[in-house]
Amino acid sequence: LLPPSTATTELQYSRASCSTTLAVMAVTSFDGQFSFKQDSLARLGRRDTPKMNSDQYAAFQNSPFMQGVRKTEDLCWTFTCDRDEKRKKTDPSFKPSDDDFSTQKAHEFDRCINYYKVLGIDEFAPLDEVKKAYKKLSLVYHPDKTTGLSDEQKEEYAAIFIELKNAYLTLGDNATRRQYDRDRDRDKASFEVNGFKPKTRAQFDATEVLKKLQEMQKPPGKVIDVPVAVKLEKFFYGGHKAIKRQKRVKDFGSFKHETRIYRVDVPKGAQEPHEVTFRQGGDHHEDTRPDTVHFKISSKPHAIVERKGEDLVMRSRVGLGVQAHTDPYLSAETPSVTGRHILLWGRNPFYMNAPSGQGELRVQVKGEGLTPKGSLHFTCRAGLAPQVPAAEPPRSASSASRTSASSRRPGGPNPDDDQVIVTIKHMQTDGKLFLRVGKAMTIGEIRSKVMDVLGLPRSATVRMLQQFSGGFTPFPDKQPLGAIRSMNCAGTAWTGVAFNAARSKEFLKDIVSMSDTPAFQAKLASVAKAAAAGTSNSLRLQAEIWTSLSTILPEYGLEPVLSVMQERVAQALQQVQGLPDATHLIKRIDALNDAAKSSQKGVSGHPGGASAATSTHGLREFLQMHKLGPPGGFKDSAAAAKGSDKRHGRGGLCEAPAMLRRQARRQQGEPTCQVVLEQLGEAMTLFTRPTCSVVFYTNLHQSRSSSSSSSSGKFLEPRPTFAVSISSPPCAKKKAHFEWINLKASLVPLLRMTAFHMFRACRGILPRSLASAPAAAGESCEDPSREMPWKRMGDEAFKQGDFFMATTFYSRCLEEMPPDDVGSDPLLVAAVLSNRAACLAKVGHFQASKEDAQRSLEKRPNWGRAWSRVGLACSKLGEAQEALAAYKNAVAFDPSGANVDALSSVVRQLQPPDIDRAHAEKESGNTAMRANEFGMAVACYTVGIALTPPEVKAAVPDGVPPDDEHALLRSVLFSNRASAFCRLKNWQNALADGQVAVDKKGDFVKARNRLGTALLGCGQPEKAYVEFAHALKLE
Repeated sequence: LLPPSTATTELQYSRASCSTTLAVMAVTSFDGQFSFKQDSLARLGRRDTPKMNSDQYAAFQNSPFMQGVRKTEDLCWTFTCDRDEKRKKTDPSFKPSDDDFSTQKAHEFDRCINYYKVLGIDEFAPLDEVKKAYKKLSLVYHPDKTTGLSDEQKEEYAAIFIELKNAYLTLGDNATRRQYDRDRDRDKASFEVNGFKPKTRAQFDATEVLKKLQEMQKPPGKVIDVPVAVKLEKFFYGGHKAIKRQKRVKDFGSFKHETRIYRVDVPKGAQEPHEVTFRQGGDHHEDTRPDTVHFKISSKPHAIVERKGEDLVMRSRVGLGVQAHTDPYLSAETPSVTGRHILLWGRNPFYMNAPSGQGELRVQVKGEGLTPKGSLHFTCRAGLAPQVPAAEPPRSASSASRTSASSRRPGGPNPDDDQVIVTIKHMQTDGKLFLRVGKAMTIGEIRSKVMDVLGLPRSATVRMLQQFSGGFTPFPDKQPLGAIRSMNCAGTAWTGVAFNAARSKEFLKDIVSMSDTPAFQAKLASVAKAAAAGTSNSLRLQAEIWTSLSTILPEYGLEPVLSVMQERVAQALQQVQGLPDATHLIKRIDALNDAAKSSQKGVSGHPGGASAATSTHGLREFLQMHKLGPPGGFKDSAAAAKGSDKRHGRGGLCEAPAMLRRQARRQQGEPTCQVVLEQLGEAMTLFTRPTCSVVFYTNLHQSRSSSSSSSSGKFLEPRPTFAVSISSPPCAKKKAHFEWINLKASLVPLLRMTAFHMFRACRGILPRSLASAPAAAGESCEDPSREMPWKRMGDEAFKQGDFFMATTFYSRCLEEMPPDDVGSDPLLVAAVLSNRAACLAKVGHFQASKEDAQRSLEKRPNWGRAWSRVGLACSKLGEAQEALAAYKNAVAFDPSGANVDALSSVVRQLQPPDIDRAHAEKESGNTAMRANEFGMAVACYTVGIALTPPEVKAAVPDGVPPDDEHALLRSVLFSNRASAFCRLKNWQNALADGQVAVDKKGDFVKARNRLGTALLGCGQPEKAYVEFAHALKLE
């Protein structure tokens, strides 16, 4: 073949180029993206890349770009080598190889995502740790573990699980992990060389999740019980309590203490102790989960009232006055909790019923307790002057002098001058404790000593309280004792020091040791010598024998007095009787008793000696001087005592005038009255500042039982009594204390004068004023035109339950009415006959009741009340058909709730369920509705409802009751009757029927519409809108 010419070559080249262009265009035509590269190929064709020569290549290799590339690669290789060395230390099984970078990837990873944070592991973690982290997180985010979550949460967990799976596929394969690490190292090296920040994407971080899972696997922490005392008002009104407490928390690997405020809600009337738990809200620990804080909230002792369950009991009695038995009316007032004040007024039950001037009125005010079911109990005392409770009761001077003197008694352990006796009283049990402590001791040290003396465990709660104007508050532990000599205590209940056999033995040992001291032996000898000589100070020395030993009693929490010493020694001797090594102690105590008894005999050999005779003579002279002795004198009474069986002989002290009067009063007993007050009406808000409300209480509902007597006294009938409670919850706070005082000062006197005249019931028990002129001034009392209000008198007797008297009054009214032809009022005659029929039915005369009701219908045929009287009488007489017809007419003329219920009851008693009859009554009701006879329609629908078979409500094995096959008919009947009630403007009955209709058949449109109409009539447009919306949605 000849070589082609230049033209041929160009032709062939052009043809080849055209073919290539056409082929590229063909490919491009089938590609819908039309990228820039494809477009360039279509226009220009394929071109060969020109190659660089050696000079150009050398210049390119020395360019800054290539130098940066080489520097980046070198730094990347350094990072990779360092990573491999660190992985070898954490994972001995790791063996890096250069072939790992050429191996096919197990997963197409995204180097912009930090898969180590996705799994919550370290970058040098071994493969086993990767697998464990993936398994832990899969148990949380796997789709099979998201049952019960919302759709949105399920989608979120599914996306997180995909990230977890990608991370595991990348890091779980060694070669893929090394390639992923090298790509991330290259990005890191490029950032350090060129300053290009690596790209990152939002990802899931499992670090916190794994920490929580790790914490959950730790054993639970301790449960810390924290007792908290709040004011009683917090339980009365409800509220919250902010509690500050130090908490130990983690802080970057170490621990620190911070103050946390716990907010605890105290519901109104909560039981004590009210417990609130903050799970894992306590101190943090290294090996366990955080502690659980368990607050036990109880009330502080209140100065005025005491809590007993849901009730409040007044601590002190309320005085009615010294001469209260001479006043026909009583009045008293007393504070309750802070923000409450009670005023009491009413008829005095002790008026002319308390010869001694003494009496006890026990008052119970329902609704004034901690809950609506609780009550306030307090006792009013006749013969006791009214007292205003002091802000702080004075300390007993006798106890102070006794405690101060006891520390200086001779013969004891000679306490230092800085030691005193402190009296501690428990607020709830009234138990008392006497301790010898130093003046420099703090309240916290005294509290520890109280726990040691009582033998209480360290978990017990002991709070030393101080009193202020609003109640009690705890002493600070660091406060010194100072001049305090008596304190109140609360917390764990105790009544006194409990002595067991071991403690009694220790007590007797201390007494024997003290009796062996030279000081006590010298005192015993001086007493014996003085008694033998008959000196004047012998009695004082005799009393000091055991009194000197009683100085040891405060070490055991007992009062250092002679009577307590003797009682405790006797009890200790009984408790140590069974101990084998207590024989010596018993003999020593008996010897000590014999020495004391022998020293107490006088000169004549009898106890008391001449001094006893002298004191007896002075006592007789005192009684005779004040005319308290026997009528004939002590000489005659002594002579007559031999033949008498009385304690003091005939004519002795038992027959003294004062003793006889006292005995008569005791036999008669003090009168007692129990009053139970209940709320009268609703609370009335007063627009004061601060806002308060007033609630009235009365006992008019209380039955007046006949007075009876018992061994303890005479019980009186309750008289009409009223109370007013002033309540201002904002004043219960401490900062509003003065506002409450000012409010009471301005409001209480006003209410005391006017509050009990606001109600008619209160004014009814007041004495009525005399008229300024005679009732029939200028007129003759024999005026025949003045008629007796027999009907009104009968109505009042009927309301009071005196049906026989009411029947008599109605009969007199009928007798004095003019005949029918003269012009009597037929409506009045019908009303009187109907009322007498009701009275006769109440006393069981049903035949006479029926006759009066029928006579009433003759005067007023369309009166529903008379028809109901006929229906009641016929039902009691067994005339079922007549009763049914009468009640049906009663409903037709007066479709009240009582008549409807009576008609339904008669139908159910008379006829069995009949579905066909029910349908027939429904059609009759529809006919009556179209004729605008709405009362008759109600009667027909009521009969239809009563004839419908009852719904099956018995339980079945699977717990699901069967469907009601007559639900539609039942819903239609109730719905139609609701429509009839709506036409009659009887909205409440229409609302009840509409609700039943919707409950029976929720998809019945008419039932929804009629329920909405009834709601509109009852003034509830929002609920009516909902029902109309349901109906519109259904149809």
